[in-house]
Amino acid sequence: MPNFQQITPHIFKLNLRWLGIPIGVWLVEDHGEWTLVDAGAKSNRPAIVAAVKAKLVDTIPARVVITHGHRDHVGGLQAVIDAFDCPVWAHPKERPFLMGDMIYQQIRWSWWGYRIGSYLVADRWRYPVAKEIEEGDTVAGCEVLHVPGHTPGHIALWHHEDRAVICGDVYVNLLIARLAGAISFFTPDLAASQRSVEKLAALDVDYILPSHGPPYHR
Repeated sequence: MPNFQQITPHIFKLNLRWLGIPIGVWLVEDHGEWTLVDAGAKSNRPAIVAAVKAKLVDTIPARVVITHGHRDHVGGLQAVIDAFDCPVWAHPKERPFLMGDMIYQQIRWSWWGYRIGSYLVADRWRYPVAKEIEEGDTVAGCEVLHVPGHTPGHIALWHHEDRAVICGDVYVNLLIARLAGAISFFTPDLAASQRSVEKLAALDVDYILPSHGPPYHR
């Protein structure tokens, strides 16, 4: 089973795979409290639960924060809820997709390719969202940034002290040491996604931590 690896003083990454694609799940420590960020794909459920138990030993995550609700980020969420009974936090614009009130195929798209891609990453979930978090909020020692485009309520987590940003799918690093923006086929609003790329590029950080591919150190 894979284990969490330390990336920065407070951020740890679990490296998983789904359909051959690397997926990152994160644990962030803040004064002895732990936050899980994202929950991988459905096939990752046993590995995520086992890795969290192995890392935290005698405690559990205080919450799970969802960057966005695509199936490779929330497919393991039910197993996390069942194992640890931790509340789910997400952006208010992502909440209806997580709670099953909307599906991603309903998003008004800016180009035809998304109509194909949306069926590959999306599903109708029914996960309870206990708390909404928005731009400027603080969680796990991180500032919440709203970075839409890939999904309406996509967020990133900026850890000022560690000079790192957990960016979900705003960036991918599927080519070694070469960041790219979100994969277009899974992104309905390409213009908004580019603005989010530029927003994160302007941050004063050393590490950009995408969900797909290794951490990027600049």
